[in-house]
Amino acid sequence: MIKLRFSGKGPSSLRAPSTWVSARRLGAALALLGACGAACHGPSSEALPVEPVLRPAFALLPADDLAVATDDRGAATRPAREADLVHLSLDLTFDWERRAVHGSATSWLRALRPGTDEVRLAASGIEVREVLDAAGRSLAWRLEGDQLVVSLAAPLALDVEEPVQVVYAVRPTAGLYFGAAPGGAAFGPEIHARGLPRGNRHWFPTLDAPGDRTTLDARFRVGFGMSVVGSGELVETREHGDGERTFVWRLSEPVPVATIGFAAARMRATVQGAVGATTVRTHVPEQLSAAAVAATFRDAVAALEFFGVGLARPYPYARYDQVVVHDLGVRGLESATASLFDAEQLLLTDDERLDAADAPRRTVTHELAHHWFGIFVAPLDERERWLAEAFAAWLELEFEAHLLGPDAVAVLYEEMREELLDSGAAGTIHAERVPAHYYTKGPWVLRMIEGLVGNEGLWTIARALVRQHGGGFFATEDLRRVALQETGYELGPMLERWVDGAGVPRLQIEVADLARGGARIVVTQRGAAPGALQLPVEFVLADGARVVRNLALAERQREFVEWFGSDVLDVVIDPDGRLCAGFDIRKPVTAWLRQAAPTSGAAARWRVIAPLAAAAGGRDAGAAEALQGLLSIALQDPLAGIRRRALERLSTYDPRAAAPILRVLEGDPDARVRRAAVRALHQLYARGAFDLDALTLERLILRRQAEPSPSVREALDTLLQLAH
Repeated sequence: MIKLRFSGKGPSSLRAPSTWVSARRLGAALALLGACGAACHGPSSEALPVEPVLRPAFALLPADDLAVATDDRGAATRPAREADLVHLSLDLTFDWERRAVHGSATSWLRALRPGTDEVRLAASGIEVREVLDAAGRSLAWRLEGDQLVVSLAAPLALDVEEPVQVVYAVRPTAGLYFGAAPGGAAFGPEIHARGLPRGNRHWFPTLDAPGDRTTLDARFRVGFGMSVVGSGELVETREHGDGERTFVWRLSEPVPVATIGFAAARMRATVQGAVGATTVRTHVPEQLSAAAVAATFRDAVAALEFFGVGLARPYPYARYDQVVVHDLGVRGLESATASLFDAEQLLLTDDERLDAADAPRRTVTHELAHHWFGIFVAPLDERERWLAEAFAAWLELEFEAHLLGPDAVAVLYEEMREELLDSGAAGTIHAERVPAHYYTKGPWVLRMIEGLVGNEGLWTIARALVRQHGGGFFATEDLRRVALQETGYELGPMLERWVDGAGVPRLQIEVADLARGGARIVVTQRGAAPGALQLPVEFVLADGARVVRNLALAERQREFVEWFGSDVLDVVIDPDGRLCAGFDIRKPVTAWLRQAAPTSGAAARWRVIAPLAAAAGGRDAGAAEALQGLLSIALQDPLAGIRRRALERLSTYDPRAAAPILRVLEGDPDARVRRAAVRALHQLYARGAFDLDALTLERLILRRQAEPSPSVREALDTLLQLAH
């Protein structure tokens, strides 16, 4: 007997108790080897070097634990299917010239119900040549859409794993991409997979429901001197001559099938560093700049350590690879143990990084964060995908707060809130393939929870989710349950409103009767049906005190009158930026200017800009005062994001705005602020409020000569052309 032992954990995750495994898999693998024979030959290539694959004893899962979670009605939330995937063996050759793949995929399955005599594998566009069982017998099969339906020779026995091997060829139209370095560079063939959410079914057949986790062993044969980075650990490389090699990868921890990754290119590998036993490597096509790689990924090791310490769970896998490819289509994409990044969007020159600011670092840390939330703790199904994106974004922003401070992150949340509002914010957070929900509303749900339980409280919840669900799955109900266990807060009504409910509230708020010891506030909920809200309000008193009260709002409209022992100078709605809503706040310009003071929080200062810009662009009393306040923000606010926003929202015909905007252009250290300043000058010129006289032209030309940012230089070129 081969005694291989696995021990897993996780209450409502797939719990894997210690299990002894017999050597019957060796016999099954040998039978498959004998049966595969010539069927494994490609259309125009030599036979695949098929060898017996021992099914490792990784993550054997008892049938009693397969119903991972239930909804409030007690109904199983796992998608209905016939069998559970426990291990995947791939033996594939990649033909870059023909953009084709051929070989075999063996899925080790276990029945989820008695009498399972048919299984459905996801297989989109795949040319099936033969399907074999453990005894090497050819099985009947048929294609139904993107499903390969296999009729088994005998029903699967419960608690027994059986392999089903598919011998096939495919020219993928999605999921796996063949490309090369862009024109002008040295020839560099590349291949990469995009597994999420359903991409892998286009290049290998298997079960790929979100609730499936699997271990993996894979042999990938490639040509043209390419190297392969896959999910797991590289255990062997075999040379075949003429630039052809086989790379053997093995993943011993079960991961969601959709996160299995693959990339091949002529790559240069660099060790970025290590945290404990985990080594961080970066792989980039040979022709790309080593300096750009170092600058882009320099914080990866620190982020890996930060997440591991904060979550009380070190990085869950043996290695972490960061792979740069061309034409990824997105900035970054998580795959198990090997995140992919787009060369054009991430590997920037020193000048280009001035324009990108923190975006490359945030992309790198976001994909790393998914190895805790998204892969180690995976969403139970597609409806719960928002959790993975929300927690990965939250971890990404917690690392930004660690580097830059919480005020800088408050501005990032405000940008997300406005992006969500601009998108219309229709539908629920579960709406499939709605980035505004996954990447904006989801993180905001966690920010609102943090407003209730505190920053350490949210970290406590995150640690408990990782501890209880690591190696398995989680759902919104698990978030509610863990929050109650760990912090005592019942989040059910909140999650029902913000996760299951559609849209976000839009509030019209009128602040009146300031001073004389009190203030009157009228709040109206616009748009969707009103719901219960706690509206944080800060009252700024003449004696210097700041009093925060939570106003309970359930009706469509409600009036609040608050009295104090001192005059009220200002009323600041949601001063810390903890409520995801649209705000139309009406109060005097003098009150907005007071809110813009450095003593206010970053979110409060951000929310000053839109009403000041509206007032500055009008003809009412206070327009000049509002314009001066907006320009002061652009010149003096300590946060670049707020200075930039003030210039972006500026809309005026007043020529007096030109001089301070020029000072911003000539002196601000942030390239994005300077670019906004040029665009503001362009707008003034178009409105006849800015004259490109000789002295001004000289200043602009000198700025153009000294400017390091490509986008600012381009904007200046456009402005200078107007003089001709």
